[in-house]
Amino acid sequence: MPGRTARPELIRAALVAYWKSLAIVDPLRIEAWDDARVTLPLLRVIVYLREHTGAATGDIARYMSVTSTNITRLVDRLVQQGLVKREEDPDDRRFLRHSLTEDGEAVLGNVQQKATSFVA
Repeated sequence: MPGRTARPELIRAALVAYWKSLAIVDPLRIEAWDDARVTLPLLRVIVYLREHTGAATGDIARYMSVTSTNITRLVDRLVQQGLVKREEDPDDRRFLRHSLTEDGEAVLGNVQQKATSFVA
């Protein structure tokens, strides 16, 4: 509600609950990513592409604050693993557009499924 101030004890209780939930779910997420052979940098690319389908190499590089060459290497690995696909930009063949494959989407979905199963 506008104009209301949150009580410090409620904020503290919410933060404690949040951190406890992460302690439960994080090991499951790490296990799922490890099963899929996905490192943290690769995961960052996957998460970005989930929200930015068709992103160019430069877009991903700016997001991750690295060079396009670094992104090309990461995307090469994801393409080899069948998690990302590359397509030429129909308007400019110099650009490659990247998007997740079904398996790439599944990497993120498997994490949610494992966490939901565990909590249930």
